[in-house]
Amino acid sequence: MRDLSPALLLAMGVLFAVAIYHAQFVSVGSLRHYDEYYTLDRASSVLTHGDWTTVFSNHLPTFKKPPLQYWASAGLMKAGFSPETATRLPSFLLGIGVLVLTGWLAIIICPGNRWVAPISVLLLASSQTFWFHTLSALLDTGSVFFAYLALVASLIALKKPRWWYLVAIACVLGALQKTPVALAFAAAPVLAVEFSRGAGVESVLKDRDFRVALALTLVGIALWPAVQVAKYGSVAMREAYLSEMVDRFNPFGDGKPAQRRTLYNLIIGSEPWSRLPGVLSLFWLSWHEKRRELWALPILFAAFVVMMAVASGYVSHRYILIFLPMLMAALSAAIVTALSR
Repeated sequence: MRDLSPALLLAMGVLFAVAIYHAQFVSVGSLRHYDEYYTLDRASSVLTHGDWTTVFSNHLPTFKKPPLQYWASAGLMKAGFSPETATRLPSFLLGIGVLVLTGWLAIIICPGNRWVAPISVLLLASSQTFWFHTLSALLDTGSVFFAYLALVASLIALKKPRWWYLVAIACVLGALQKTPVALAFAAAPVLAVEFSRGAGVESVLKDRDFRVALALTLVGIALWPAVQVAKYGSVAMREAYLSEMVDRFNPFGDGKPAQRRTLYNLIIGSEPWSRLPGVLSLFWLSWHEKRRELWALPILFAAFVVMMAVASGYVSHRYILIFLPMLMAALSAAIVTALSR
């Protein structure tokens, strides 16, 4: 504790306070969003069918989502927790982890001033969108946690290659949680460094730890789909990837106008006071810091905006959750930079 700065102590205090306050709501009230009932149904089916290698929905095999959170909720129900608590608790615990990773990312962005940690945690903790998902039985918060674990570990691994193994773990677990988005978050800093690499600078791709971790990642991500294809055939791949991912974001599909939202509502929504400055800070800091790996952050965000703009299928306003930690970390760094001047 003596080695902790006042800024980190404050960040820990904020984390503890918001965790204790919001923990009381984990078991309160019934499920609200219709996707939460899918979580309850699929988690309960693990116990009903006794098959941990298949996700069931309405007692039929479904391949829309992978099983990690369903496994966790099933284990909690088997341990005696109520269905509401068992389906929400994984999201809550991973949501607290997201707050930790947000402070960590802010320090990586602005390593010279650790006050960015408590500020970024406070900014994210003030988001109603964040707490709606963290106190729900949805899969999004867990997906965000593994994506940012992969991103933070990847940024550290560029200087400490042993961290590539943590990147591999985050990517595999992220793919088991919802989608392989953690892989994109891990790859972005690597690509940013590689494309901006000057003469005489060693390539990350030649590092032995990186290559071993990459092989482990690819094998780990392929394991669950391989089991599903072996048991049920190609329909598993079509439903999990073509229907849920490719067709949804296909710019040439036949999306229904009633399902479309304006790009402003998708990105900014009801929190313009934090998200708009966060977007500006994200692009400004990448230029201001002049560190090539940080260009991965605005590039990821820009790619997301383009995907939302051209998607022909249904896209939800909750998808922005994946970028809220990044925006709040950038905004906190911009605030500290401005105040220090």
